[in-house]
Amino acid sequence: MKNDHISKKLPDVLSQIDPEKHEKLILEIIKNLYSKIAEFKIGQKTEKTLSPGLEVTFEKRLTYADVFLFSLISGDWNVIHHSEEIAKRTKFGGRVVHGLLTTSLASALMEMLPGIVVLLSVEFQYIRPVYVGDTVRGKAVVVDRLPGNRLRVEVKFINERNEVVVKGNCMVLVWDSVNL
Repeated sequence: MKNDHISKKLPDVLSQIDPEKHEKLILEIIKNLYSKIAEFKIGQKTEKTLSPGLEVTFEKRLTYADVFLFSLISGDWNVIHHSEEIAKRTKFGGRVVHGLLTTSLASALMEMLPGIVVLLSVEFQYIRPVYVGDTVRGKAVVVDRLPGNRLRVEVKFINERNEVVVKGNCMVLVWDSVNL
C-alpha cells in the first residue's frame, strides 16, 4: 500500500497524546455541547444580534498530530506535510499544514455565531503557508445580512507573526430559536 510507511507512524503520534488530558478534553467538549443545547430553547431569541459588524475569534496551535489526523481523514499524505527533510528543500523551507485543515477552522468560527449555523458556501484564498506548530487566529465578521436568514461572513486567518495566511468569505444560513 502506498502510505504504509506513514500509517506505521500512528502509534508514535498517538503516544504523544496524554490519555488523561484527552479524556478531560472529550468530557469538556460534551459538557459544552450539552450546555449549548440546554440554553437553546424554542421561542427564545438569541442574545447576540446578527447584524453586520458582529465579530467572533478563535485561536488554535496546529500541531503535527493535527496534520497527521487530518491526513487520516482526508487521505492527503503529501510529503510536504509529513517529511521535514523533504519539506526543507522546497520553497516553504519546512513542513506546512494542509490548506484545508487551516480553513476547516472556519467551522469553529461559524459555530460561535448565535443560533444554529449551516455553511452554504465558502471561498478562500491561501496567501501564505501555515507551518506545523504555528498558532493561527481566526476572525469572522458578519458583513451582510441577506434575505432568508442568510449571512455573508468575512473570514481571515492570521499566524503568530501577525501575517494574514488565508482570507475569504462564508455564506451561512442561521436559525435562531424563534425561526425553528
